Amino acid sequence: MFLWVAAALLSSACLVTDPLDVQLDAGPPKNQPVVILESSVTPNNWDKVPLTRDSTPPCQQTFRVAAVSDDDVRDNLVARWFVDCKGPPDATNWKGCLGDFSPLEETGVAQRVGPSFTLASATPGLHIVKLMISDGFDPGRPEVLTGHSVASYEWAVEVASECRGTTP
Repeated sequence: MFLWVAAALLSSACLVTDPLDVQLDAGPPKNQPVVILESSVTPNNWDKVPLTRDSTPPCQQTFRVAAVSDDDVRDNLVARWFVDCKGPPDATNWKGCLGDFSPLEETGVAQRVGPSFTLASATPGLHIVKLMISDGFDPGRPEVLTGHSVASYEWAVEVASECRGTTP
């Protein structure tokens, strides 16, 4: 009889289990990548940028990225510009590269106003202007810290002999 009562109780009642309070350890949140919005880049890098006396202003060019995106809105983004850096800027060759370092001041928004840089009166010939924007540069060095992202853009600049000046 005991089995019959137990079976009747079990068949007429709902079994409710406790919810599992298992938290899967996903680790720290993934860093979102920095993105240069290509449509905002001037001059566009499909063309070699000529630097001549006919440039406005003469023998100068301003490179600009009007918009940079990072969904991690609290990240501090820093732009670093390099001229004629041989290979990627790293611990062995970055001191030989002309670099201009500037923070992107806005935080709290995903899309930010990007940086600009002016190249003036360089030695005649071909020069490479490189922009790197990151949310985690190693302080005082051009390397990006592990777990952070970097976006980069390059322009080829052909400086005419009429723009003879100092090496950038």
